[in-house]
Amino acid sequence: MTVRRTSIFLAGWLILLIASSARAQGNIVWTPTAGPAGGFVNALALAPNAPGVMFAGADSGVYLTRDGGARWSFVSQGLPDDPKVNALVTLPDANVVLAGTNSGIYRTRDAGSTWTSVDPRLANQIIHALVSDPQNPNAIYAATAETVLRSDNAGETWNNAGADLKSARVWALAFAPDAATLYAATDAGIYASRDRGARWQLNSEGLPEGVRPQSIVVTARGLLAGTAQGIYRSRDAKTWSPVGGDLSSAFARPLAGDPTQPDRVLAVVPQGIAKTTDGGATWSLLANPLRELPIRSLLLSDKNVIYAGTARGVLKSSDEGALWQSLNTGFVSTTIHQLLALPGQTSLLFAATPFGLYRTPDRGANWFEARGLTDSYILSLATDPQMPTDVYAGTWSSALFLSRDGGANFTRLAENVGDKAPINSLIVLRSPEQAALIFAGTLGNGLYKSSDGGQKWSAQTNGLEGVMRVTTLVAVPPNLLYAATERGLYRLAWNQPGAAWESITANLPVDETRALIFDPRQPQTLFVGFVSNGVYRSDDGGATWTLVGRGAFPTRARLQALALNPAMPNVIYVGTTRGIYRSDDGGTTWTTANEGLPPNANVETLAVDPQSPENIFAGTNGNGVIQGIDRLQTNLPIGLLSAGAILILTLLALGLVGIIWRRRFSPVARARAAARMWNQWDAAITHALQTTGEAHAGNLGKLPRSQLASALKRYSEQYAGDALTWQTSPPLLKADNFALTQKFLSNWRAAWELVESEQAFASVTSQIVDQLCSLLGFTRVDERAYKGLVGYVVRAPALRLKIPPRFPIIFIPRHEASESDLEALRDLMGVLNMVSYFALIVDLRDAPPRDQRHSLINLAREAIHDFIVLDGRAIRRLLAARDHAHRLVEIILSQVDLTVVSPYVMSGPVPANMFFGRESELKTIVRTVRDTNFAIVGGRKIGKTSILARVLQLLQDAPEYHPFYLDCQAVHSYDDFFEAVDTMWRIALPARTPEAFRRMATELPAQYPARTIVLLFDEIDGLLAQDIAQGEQLFRIFRALAQELPIRFLFCGEKILNASLHDARLAFFNFCNLIPLSYLSPEEARRVVVDPMQEMGVLLQEQGDLAGQIISLAACHPNMVQYICQKLIERINHRRERLITRADVEAVGQSTEFAEYFAEIAWGNTTALERLITLLMLEQPAVTQGEIAEVFRTSGIQVPPDKLEEAFEGLALYSILRRDGPKYTFAAQGLLDVLRRGQDVYGLVVSYSQEIKETYGVRL
Repeated sequence: MTVRRTSIFLAGWLILLIASSARAQGNIVWTPTAGPAGGFVNALALAPNAPGVMFAGADSGVYLTRDGGARWSFVSQGLPDDPKVNALVTLPDANVVLAGTNSGIYRTRDAGSTWTSVDPRLANQIIHALVSDPQNPNAIYAATAETVLRSDNAGETWNNAGADLKSARVWALAFAPDAATLYAATDAGIYASRDRGARWQLNSEGLPEGVRPQSIVVTARGLLAGTAQGIYRSRDAKTWSPVGGDLSSAFARPLAGDPTQPDRVLAVVPQGIAKTTDGGATWSLLANPLRELPIRSLLLSDKNVIYAGTARGVLKSSDEGALWQSLNTGFVSTTIHQLLALPGQTSLLFAATPFGLYRTPDRGANWFEARGLTDSYILSLATDPQMPTDVYAGTWSSALFLSRDGGANFTRLAENVGDKAPINSLIVLRSPEQAALIFAGTLGNGLYKSSDGGQKWSAQTNGLEGVMRVTTLVAVPPNLLYAATERGLYRLAWNQPGAAWESITANLPVDETRALIFDPRQPQTLFVGFVSNGVYRSDDGGATWTLVGRGAFPTRARLQALALNPAMPNVIYVGTTRGIYRSDDGGTTWTTANEGLPPNANVETLAVDPQSPENIFAGTNGNGVIQGIDRLQTNLPIGLLSAGAILILTLLALGLVGIIWRRRFSPVARARAAARMWNQWDAAITHALQTTGEAHAGNLGKLPRSQLASALKRYSEQYAGDALTWQTSPPLLKADNFALTQKFLSNWRAAWELVESEQAFASVTSQIVDQLCSLLGFTRVDERAYKGLVGYVVRAPALRLKIPPRFPIIFIPRHEASESDLEALRDLMGVLNMVSYFALIVDLRDAPPRDQRHSLINLAREAIHDFIVLDGRAIRRLLAARDHAHRLVEIILSQVDLTVVSPYVMSGPVPANMFFGRESELKTIVRTVRDTNFAIVGGRKIGKTSILARVLQLLQDAPEYHPFYLDCQAVHSYDDFFEAVDTMWRIALPARTPEAFRRMATELPAQYPARTIVLLFDEIDGLLAQDIAQGEQLFRIFRALAQELPIRFLFCGEKILNASLHDARLAFFNFCNLIPLSYLSPEEARRVVVDPMQEMGVLLQEQGDLAGQIISLAACHPNMVQYICQKLIERINHRRERLITRADVEAVGQSTEFAEYFAEIAWGNTTALERLITLLMLEQPAVTQGEIAEVFRTSGIQVPPDKLEEAFEGLALYSILRRDGPKYTFAAQGLLDVLRRGQDVYGLVVSYSQEIKETYGVRL
């Protein structure tokens, strides 16, 4: 290995020597490599009357095979910039195909050689599905994000055929066998058209609201629909019912029918591929259902052949899914996040993808997948400068893997390096006689550092405050480390203890930095690439910078990668979202270098072969790895070659002297030996801790004593969440919870042995539940047994997840679980009177069974309930934790759908665990309510009910108060009020009159001595208006009770409540202290965004800025913050990710639904006059009442001055406007933007003006 490293050094030296005489010639010619094969397949279509011909729609375009999938070719010339193909339909002519994209419909007449848009006017249409009329193949229908389109002439012209669909998103289309009826699966339900799209009828009876049908198949026995909440079946094409069983709540998409066997249907569900052969009456999973592989498309052919379009390309089964064959030769649609060239006699090239790490020893002719990567989403790669065959890989889930054999096999080196943030960049540095120094840049949590070879990590914030995204790390000799971030470029003297990061801002733009390179001959010469601002060059080590190649790159191109050719450092390559650019004069001038690249190739990474620098490799988004040849001519003097040869021989001789020392005695060699034994150490320490509670030399004697201390220390750092105590002298590791664990596990083992004895089993599980309650702070409230199952209902403390306050812990007395147990669990939930679907299920087995059919976790995933399984392995993790409740949350999140536990609330009061802000108001009320009455006023969904609910909870917990709460939203008369008091407070009134209420209330202090009675009334406006009309009979009594007795009142309301407090003629005048509610502060709103996301393990890309963008979008309105966050959770859950991107936030913020909801919430119960004033202010955001009155006068609108003043007060109450001296302005810019974008301003102004004229009259 030393000889190899020496040779590498000498080869590098010779390359530098020849660089001065080398000269680049011509342009780069690119050719696709053979991989890595695979990639997402969104659509599959067989060509009629052309055996073996099939088209596949991928994220990168269209692929064609003419031999049944044995070999594919890329046929996408002419597709749009975003070439993702969602749908395909073939016509009778096998050369004619239509493709549905995110930019409309495209057609080819030559089997994919060229594509053209069928109609440029459809460029803004997202096409989800294409289907042809079985009676008329030239009649084609397209399902779009807004409607259904129809063509009657094989795609020549298109018309809207979905006017009755009310702009619903259409996911799928299907014809009845006789072609008389066309069905559409939409977000709003199932529609049917019996006149080919002229008219549509909603046929969704039995479909719950919000199930969002996304697939539909017609069978011989009716219809099947795949929805977000399971598969539904209809026999009459009108009424629907769930298929039940294991698929009753599973997300089902897509569904595919067999054209030769109408009742044979396949469905993709979370468990894999399910099959029915009787039209949906019964279902079963395929023998090998591809459980762990994302599947986007299915195609059923004759002879029971199944094609599956997956994240790893096209798979084929000819035996009903028992065996699958990969058909990916030539199908290269993979995304490459990073390329790494490993020097050697034959260069190894690595490609990091979302579904594994691949390596090629022959420049892309053959690719081999690395083994041992239990987390296959690889983002970053690095090598050890002293041991180049040591390859490090960083993953999406923040794990770090290490290979000691040149990338063939990997082991996990560290888990959760960046606090769940994806590791996007890596670098390994070395100081003499020191362990490897590793830096890991993340997407969302900044930079992390390990000084001990990857065992212990710490966040790097000294000088990097606010940096969340580190895209590139580059070491520049002799001791500088550069970090490219979303905030620009930073630099660190990495070998100086205590050194801080320095921001490099001289002459540089404020933009995200994606790439940095340096000239190896002159390390002071640096090039940095900015996403939107091009390439900058520095010749003085970063002191000053100059923009090079101004205007060379297209405006829409985003710079993503830089590479410098070591054989000729003046030659620089730039990878962008629209291809590759090349400079041969140090960046002064640039030319495109796209010959042979796919159209608008999205290049994410570049690498130059260190052995043969004419070979350039480009890693793309959707087209795998592409190789380019950039021929370099060199003219070397004979004397230079001779000197080089002599130097080589001398250095080789010197290098051999150190071989033995380096291989056997150096610190690096010792560290390598320890790393090789880590798996043995890990297992041995775990066993010692679990059996004796301690790990030390006495019970680890079979392992090398010299490695003991470092192994124990590494274990304590790797399992930092466990309650462990580390002692340095003598080396010892102690499990703090050992006694607790042993006591618990003794009951656990007893329960396992007593499953046959119902009474004994109930007794021992009762003890286990008591231990769990003590551990987690639960309170046991009920227990029941059913069919041998034992359920204990507990009341749990509020976690920052949407988990019910009461749920059962259920024990199954079985050594093996079965589907019948699942049915019994569902029945027991009813016996326990559980209104929620959540439960903890205790599986007494120590680990999941090898036979997945008996896996309780897998069975539970197929149930409609949210069953969280605690097996022996999970229980041990729970017992070992420092924070047991936090560990339980981790276990729950690993098994449940995000939308199930998302705590964001869009309607009703927020729970206590989501109550942020309002601390000042809460303190004021709770501390002084003994002597003071309060009125909380504010607009719709501003938080009035939430603060009232929080006050109620606090008063219930305080022994000196006895509160009574009443929601008066539906109360508009005395009869309504007294009936509500009788029902909700369970207090019998002597009569249903205000005076009878007084008599009842005067008795309350005697019933609850030494307590202050607090009456809390929510949504009081309706009752207050009724009472004022009746002479204030009730509220006069309220005031008298507050003055005479220890009874206090707390009201919530809007305009009427606010006006009554200021009307000296009313009894309510000065009755209460006024607490107006407005928007949250930015800090409070940030907590609403960030805290629950962190609890759910959801990452905000560029977290600080993205949270700020959400807050700005919501204008700090509490309900709007919750709304946006919930919509973001729904988006990422749909694509099964836990990363929210800027594109997600922009998509939510730019949606019509958001604009309409924001306007509805902000305007709330405003009057036509108040809304008209708001609309008029869109053009003049700062006005006085007099200026608006003048606008009305010139428009012929007569509004009394008192009504105008009342309107402005109402707008201020609703926090729409803010008064600034005599002028009124918008309280939040966000509302201004939303009204402009989402409302028909002119139409509304005309409508409201007419309404006001009818109300107040017309000025003549």
